[in-house]
Amino acid sequence: MANKKSTESNGASQASEPTTPFNDKELAHFKAIILEKRHSAIEDLERMHLQLEDSREQAENDSAIASTWPMPAPMRWSVKSSI
Repeated sequence: MANKKSTESNGASQASEPTTPFNDKELAHFKAIILEKRHSAIEDLERMHLQLEDSREQAENDSAIASTWPMPAPMRWSVKSSI
């Protein structure tokens, strides 16, 4: 159990491990949950990083294409009256 205490030579007690109300099995369970969530968060960050890189790359490609293409002629709007 994680509630062990050791005694120094001068008689004063000092905790060798942090005290906790949880037993080793419960702590292992919580550790597994935390590690699973950490792994999931890292995967999410990697996915978002790739999406950001793709967006930047697409924006660079779009701006490169736009600068090489001629500008289209302005559109002329005409309003016809049906009266």
